[in-house]
Amino acid sequence: MVLRGTRWVIRVVIVVLPGQLGAIAGTTWELSHGIDARKASQLRQLGFHPTAGVVINLIYSSIGFVLFCWSPHAGSQRGDAEMRPHVRMKDARRDPQ
Repeated sequence: MVLRGTRWVIRVVIVVLPGQLGAIAGTTWELSHGIDARKASQLRQLGFHPTAGVVINLIYSSIGFVLFCWSPHAGSQRGDAEMRPHVRMKDARRDPQ
């Protein structure tokens, strides 16, 4: 796979997205044990019901974690030619047909 210029992005994703699992655990705990009064007040000021705001956060974190788990598999299911386009270009230059 060609990753020129995007390696820093992959490093950030590897560090940040697994943290979503911690966010899922914390949000689930918060829903089951009650939302902090300060956070509830902030969510009300933003126009959200506190429980709805925490559920939206849980959904967002879950999507982030699913993307983290799915991303390595997405690249492995592509064809070899799609994953290495620079090889096709070199082969095309050598073999004019």
